[in-house]
Amino acid sequence: MNSPEFTLLLFQEWDIMLIAVLIVMFFYFILFRKYILSIFDPLLFNLFFSTIGASTMLFLYIIGKIEWKYFLFYLLTQTAFFIGFIFFRPISIKTKYNKENKTYNMLAIKYFYLISSVLLFLFQLFIYVFKGIPLFMESRLNVIGNDTLFKIYNRLRDVFYIPVVLLMFYFIFTKKNKKLKFYSFFILFFVVISNILNGAKSALINIVLIYFIYSLFSLRMSNQIPLNLLKKHTKKIFVFALLGAVVVVFFSEKTDNAFFFILYRILIGGDSYFMTFPYGTIEYFVARDNWFINLFASPLSLLGIIPSSEIPPSLGFDIMAYHYKAFLFKGPNPRHNILGYVYIGYYGAILFSFILGLLLGFIRNKLYKLLTAGPIGLVIYGSFLFSVLMLETDFYNGLASLINSFICLFFIYISYILSKVQKNDINCYHPHI
Repeated sequence: MNSPEFTLLLFQEWDIMLIAVLIVMFFYFILFRKYILSIFDPLLFNLFFSTIGASTMLFLYIIGKIEWKYFLFYLLTQTAFFIGFIFFRPISIKTKYNKENKTYNMLAIKYFYLISSVLLFLFQLFIYVFKGIPLFMESRLNVIGNDTLFKIYNRLRDVFYIPVVLLMFYFIFTKKNKKLKFYSFFILFFVVISNILNGAKSALINIVLIYFIYSLFSLRMSNQIPLNLLKKHTKKIFVFALLGAVVVVFFSEKTDNAFFFILYRILIGGDSYFMTFPYGTIEYFVARDNWFINLFASPLSLLGIIPSSEIPPSLGFDIMAYHYKAFLFKGPNPRHNILGYVYIGYYGAILFSFILGLLLGFIRNKLYKLLTAGPIGLVIYGSFLFSVLMLETDFYNGLASLINSFICLFFIYISYILSKVQKNDINCYHPHI
């Protein structure tokens, strides 16, 4: 079943889809109400798109488009994922923590923040100068192209964007260093404008989500001001971010009805499900001989364990090619259930989903309490949290993001070494300091 066919079904059976959405949202509310801390909690946005996928499966089952065995498989894998997640107790914003730990190396953090933010700024300018402004392009998929310079920028953004924005907020709320505060306001302006010019539809929402993570971790540092500000201006921020998304959609998609376009994109958010499970289409893609390579080819290739020639083709691309009889270099993001069924098998997929849920639950709820209260802990928590949040709806992007988080830690370590060298030079030439 392709997107036009599913859209037609939605139009014909909209009342059933509405019932399915309400049933799923009620279930999710009961299960996760203690884990959601704000309307801007990234976990809430992750669960929202999870409900779209679940509603799609329930809708297709009710109208008889998928067999019971596939629907049961979905229920088992999704339940396993949820059990893994709720294994760890939720974060409580009422818990009192000790003040910010001052044992970290502030000079290293400053080095990391300044170098990474300057690199992002310069490479973004190069994109605009040599490629143009993506917002006004008909297609933004090939902006990076095969140019090494633009590939480097794309990688830099993937590695440093979230840490830079987190530290940006940290220094904005730090009273001691006025120069860094002023610089951070400039970075904030740059981040907002560049995201809009890049045509990122959820750009402003994402900035607010990152701010929420900063405000949440600020509680570990006994600083409630950022979270209180978010609570005070919730409605204004939500309206502003939503209008920002509408404006970006209006200019980037050349549509007369931006709200309808956004609604449509949300409703087909379960595309990987309706393109695989109806009529047993998923069986066409089953390939369980090299499940480990199929799932983890990217990091294995990065480490040099397998050559790039052995990286299997994208399952999403194959699914799209199956339906449209042409290789379009795009496709749905296969969710963990589909990857498990295709590459591991029925029972292995259940274990796979449980492990992913356990990893998400650990980083979201346990790692928060284990990390040192300070900017380094903030960067580690934020980077890894946004990575694992993608594992349910987009496993491969989540996996790539996890790799980027480890790369980020390496650069923080390099910044630490540089700070040590500078301190040694100061002690050598100015021993009285």
